[in-house]
Order: sequence, then C-alpha cells, then structure tokens
Amino acid sequence: FLSEVKEGVTPQTIWLHTEVGNTQEAKKELLAVLPDAENVFITPKPTRLIERILQIATKPGDIVLDSFAGSGTTGHAVLKMNAQGRSEGLSDRRFVLIEMEEDIARPVTRERLKRAVDGYGKQEALGGGFRFCTLGETLLDAEGGINPNASWRDLAHFLYLQKFGCPPDSALFDQAAGFVGKAGNVSLFLLFRDGAVAPLDPRALRELNQLDGPKIVFCDCISVPPALLERAQITALQTPYEVSR
Repeated sequence: FLSEVKEGVTPQTIWLHTEVGNTQEAKKELLAVLPDAENVFITPKPTRLIERILQIATKPGDIVLDSFAGSGTTGHAVLKMNAQGRSEGLSDRRFVLIEMEEDIARPVTRERLKRAVDGYGKQEALGGGFRFCTLGETLLDAEGGINPNASWRDLAHFLYLQKFGCPPDSALFDQAAGFVGKAGNVSLFLLFRDGAVAPLDPRALRELNQLDGPKIVFCDCISVPPALLERAQITALQTPYEVSR
C-alpha cells in the first residue's frame, strides 16, 4: 500500500514476454498440437505463463482447478511441470479442468492433453494421464426434488460418495435389491421400484431383515414403526429431504 512504502512508490511486477511468452507464441504452440484449431481460439495463453503462476501459487502434490479449460493450456502446463518434476523426484501436481462447450471439450481440450501426454510432432511425450468425464442428468430438479430422468445408478453413485467419501464399486450394484455398496460393516441401500424411489414398507423391511449389520436406507417414504427399524439396524432417510444428512 502507498501508505506503507517509504519512498512513496508501490512495487510493480512485470512479467516480460521473453520470460512467460505472449499470445503469438501461445497460438503457435496450440497449432503445433492441433493444426485445425486456428479459428477456435484467437488469444490463447502460453503454457509458460501458466507455469509461472503455478510455480508461485502451488507446490508438488497440489490439485489445480481451471473452471474455464478452453484450449487446455492449464492442463498442458501441469503436464510439463510434472515431466520436469519427475526427474527431480517431485510428486505430480494433478488438475481438474472444466469446459462446458461440447464442441470444444472433446475435440480441443481433451485432444490437446492426449497429444501432450503421448507426444506430437517433434515433441516428446510428457507422460502422465487424465480421465475425460461428462456430466449426466441433474439429480435434483429446481424445486429440490429427484429428477425423474435421473437413473438409479446415478443416484446410487451420488449417495454412496456423499455418505462414505469415496466412489462405490459399481460392479456390486444390485438395483433389484436396492443394494449400493458397503463401507466397513455398514451397507447402503437405495430403494427403487417402477422407475422411481420406492417406499420403505413392510415388504422392503422383510427383505432388509435378512441381512446382518447396520444399514442406511434411502427411500421415498417410511411406513414402518421406528421400533422395527431400530431392531433391523436400519437408518432410514427420505429422499430428497434427507439426502444431505
């Protein structure tokens, strides 16, 4: 702040293009990876600029988030830093990139990272890797109810991750029985019938009673006395009202 500086001049930070690149360099860099991307991004950022920012703001092992991934410069910069860091015995940084435009996410963002990992032209492979994911249906609608287009599997993944803090093993899913997975000795169930979340009624209770151990059961409504639920070691949670519990 001006009031804190003896000479009355605030310090300035200048990053010269010779040190962190410029738009022209960034465009050449992008076209070297993706020759067909010339008209997609007019002013991409150079990887050297992002590397400088990451050198200042992150450390090995950190996760870098870019909510506007665009041409994938951030991911490319992280891959370059990781390749150099491995020779120095440093942990890899990881990245999460988000791009909402479908005609950019797959053909540009994803393809650039893939070629950076595998190598392209005269550029050696940087190694490492990434997972490309797409968003499914919104699970909750605008009023907080369950989206009727959301599948049982999508809801099961979400509820298991929310309750136990890790993704489930989908190979163990049993939609007919409502079984999602188990963490320790606690089993998680999502009752589903006729394309919708089903009630926890005497019929469902009889089936759940055949299983040992504590159970978390997500259901539509509950028509079983609390004493019977306690005897069966069931914690019943109504959707969508108790989804966040």
